[in-house]
Amino acid sequence: MKPKKIIFTIVSIAIIFVIGYFLNAFFGNPISKRIAEKEVLTYFEEKYNKDFKVYSSSYNFLIPDYNIKLGPSDDKEAVFETSRYELTMFDAYGAYLATEELKSKFLEILVKEFPKIKFTVQAEEQHHIEVAGVEFAFFSPNPQTRLEKNYFNANISWADTGLSRNETIRLMDEIALKVNTELKGIPKELNLEIYVKDKKGDNVIIERFYINGKAILKEN
Repeated sequence: MKPKKIIFTIVSIAIIFVIGYFLNAFFGNPISKRIAEKEVLTYFEEKYNKDFKVYSSSYNFLIPDYNIKLGPSDDKEAVFETSRYELTMFDAYGAYLATEELKSKFLEILVKEFPKIKFTVQAEEQHHIEVAGVEFAFFSPNPQTRLEKNYFNANISWADTGLSRNETIRLMDEIALKVNTELKGIPKELNLEIYVKDKKGDNVIIERFYINGKAILKEN
């Protein structure tokens, strides 16, 4: 082989190697993707004794690892996202179960106490890094245990019903106090945002924040 061809071949291989390295670093590869999916599936299937399904995976070069969207095969609504990296810090499916339980408790209280208002409720479990130094149960598969031990964020909202600003604020305070009383101190800490949107549902017109039923910021 002529020297030029040898040099060309070496340079070409080097370029391919460099390109492959950077593609793998920023986008991963099919083999590592499949391994990551398998490890995450195995974790949840063994822990909860049920089949799970992967819906999508994307490489996150900042971790670096794959963000995997999955859920139990028998419940298409229970979709969550996690990674092998996150499995060392908390259980995302356990968090989903706990927040669904919390939302159910919220709605039960709201429908009973304020039947004339159509509420929307959202909730999430705070990641343990945000509450470092306190007791937590981020690996428990039991929703009640997680509600008792962990911290949660939630919001309650509804469309403007025509109440005055002062009446709306009094209603917000009443809702926050009622929810905190009925939940009887569970979760340990509940950061609650309550807001009202305009009739079209496009803009927030009044907003207040509470920790365990007590207002911490004035309305906007």
